[in-house]
Amino acid sequence: SMLLELAKREGVKLEQEGLSYSAGNALNRIMRRLRDDPLNIQTLILAAMLVTLFQLFPMNVNYWEAQNIYCALLKNEFPRTSEDRDSSSHEWRERFLALGEKLHVSVPALEPIAEMQMAG
Repeated sequence: SMLLELAKREGVKLEQEGLSYSAGNALNRIMRRLRDDPLNIQTLILAAMLVTLFQLFPMNVNYWEAQNIYCALLKNEFPRTSEDRDSSSHEWRERFLALGEKLHVSVPALEPIAEMQMAG
């Protein structure tokens, strides 16, 4: 019946909205964890994986809070890390900027690793 079809169609839509909402919440939780412990690379990797996953599905995830947290980190944490010249902080910066691109935040270009390190 038409009613049944409608219910089915609406049900799917509501389920998708619920899913988008849960997805957004999960991302916000991880981004808050990153805000509290910015240099934790595992949290950074997890955030990037989640966003990648969301973008594989037709979900309307609200990235607003995640973007806000990201922008604050970009402004405050990111400049500090560029003073460290070791490879782990370079990896952090690389992954951090990649996350920004996934979140549709405009990010600066990553500076190349010093030549000396590449040789060593």
